[in-house]
Amino acid sequence: MTIAQSSQSRLPLRSSSAALLIGVSRYDHESLRPLPGVTNNLEGLHEVLTEPGHGGFAPERCAMLPDPGSADDIAEALAALAEDAADTVLIYYAGHGLLDFENKLVLTTTASVPGNPLHKGVRFADIEAIMRSLDLDRVEHRVLILDCCFSGQALPTMAVEEAPMGARVSPDRLAGLAKIDGVFVFTATAATAMALAPEGARYTAFTDALLTVLNEGVDSRNEFLSLGRVYREVDAALDRARLPRPRQASQNHTSWLALTRNRQAGPREQIETAPGTDRPGLALAGVLAGAGGGVTYAVVHSPVVAVVLAVVSFAVAWVTRHLLRDS
Repeated sequence: MTIAQSSQSRLPLRSSSAALLIGVSRYDHESLRPLPGVTNNLEGLHEVLTEPGHGGFAPERCAMLPDPGSADDIAEALAALAEDAADTVLIYYAGHGLLDFENKLVLTTTASVPGNPLHKGVRFADIEAIMRSLDLDRVEHRVLILDCCFSGQALPTMAVEEAPMGARVSPDRLAGLAKIDGVFVFTATAATAMALAPEGARYTAFTDALLTVLNEGVDSRNEFLSLGRVYREVDAALDRARLPRPRQASQNHTSWLALTRNRQAGPREQIETAPGTDRPGLALAGVLAGAGGGVTYAVVHSPVVAVVLAVVSFAVAWVTRHLLRDS
């Protein structure tokens, strides 16, 4: 007898979650080379995140912002994103990352100038401030994915390399955004590393690995691809390819959140969605007594009822087996 519960890992609530996919593929300044793969990044992510029955976001609540020309463009889009989200907010950025005169991360726009990163660029500190403004009482999960050079600056001040892959960092060693409850930060590189956009490739290297995992799934019976599992799979894939390895940090339960279902999961009967809601219900897989000894899957939406049914099912099966043996 097996009881499967998805209270830890689940998809965002589609009706009250929102995503913003930002990508800069072209630049006015000649020293910032174009990144044509970034356009494909946005389209590929939008497709998988909003795919019916698979992705965790409604199409109308997953916005794309291609080639913003100024920090104001990004700020306005972020403000609109946060306006009515109540469950999960996802922010994705792909483009060139620069360092300002204090070696702080700046996200570029099409008008950015390498010699003056703050001109038309977006300080990561401003992104952090917006994420902090999403009070945990209102927004349960905040996810930030950065595919740019030096993106690891969004992580704790401690060297992430000191911690085992995927390990939770002690809260007293966290700093900045990663110290906020309900936040998952996923970066393409370490704080001092360059992200790769191979010439002629369809996607950038990091997002290519991310899309592969989200689209193909992993060999697991889990219906949902948790962010923690996605990180581990992407890290392993990039390590095998000898490419820059990603970094992550999270607080509390957000690493259990999923952005998509797992295409390689076991039988879907084990985890269902409660009628009239976005929340997964509780499924009970019970071996019910009978001549054929078949397995019947029953979906229930109350933990108490699930336990009672489990006990009754076990008792019936035990009594039936003994009666048949004695006869």
